[in-house]
Amino acid sequence: NTSYNVWVRSACGGTDGNGAWIGPLTIRTACNATDLVNENFETTLFEELPDCFSSFISGPSVDLFASVYAVEFNGNSGNNAVQIYNGTSSSTNDYVALVLPNLSTLSTATHRLKFYAKTNFGPGAISIGTLDGTTDTSVFTMFAERTIDGNYTEIIVEFTTYVGTDQLVAIRNTSGEYVSVFIDDVRWELAPLFADVIDIEASDITTTSATINWTQQGSETQWDVV
Repeated sequence: NTSYNVWVRSACGGTDGNGAWIGPLTIRTACNATDLVNENFETTLFEELPDCFSSFISGPSVDLFASVYAVEFNGNSGNNAVQIYNGTSSSTNDYVALVLPNLSTLSTATHRLKFYAKTNFGPGAISIGTLDGTTDTSVFTMFAERTIDGNYTEIIVEFTTYVGTDQLVAIRNTSGEYVSVFIDDVRWELAPLFADVIDIEASDITTTSATINWTQQGSETQWDVV
């Protein structure tokens, strides 16, 4: 998307001259659909969202102070994160969610969503789903649910079984009243054939070598180590 400044003036012509330039009015063109997202919010200003990200706040009893924006604390990989705050919103029909950019590869069922999430305190929950638009009347369709707590947890949602036509993915705070959910390091990427390895550890470390161990979660027989 591109930002433009627009000015307008009356064109009187002849000896009457022209009116003053009035403006600027700043407009931003719509975002093109993308096949990849990699966002850690470190360059996002406080109380804003990155270009092409948006919020979905809707519902019959959604709190006036419910909000979705970047904060300069509680980050996972750096300082910044996005805070999803419910306020008193607690109805199953109240939606307070972070919306990813328009995705060209959601309907291809070849990608996955990865991000880190935590609450401001205690147990919480999030719902990951799709949206059919960005208006207040848009429909959120739940795809996966996860429980979280006060420590950052990596969330991985494989969309390889998705069969809908939506192009937007949203992360919804379903933790109840007054619980904030913090989101960081959001990635939309091609889903690999095999699951990621886990539990990487080093042992037998010398001045020139080390033994690296990990746990595989798939049936792969080869790995890249760098």
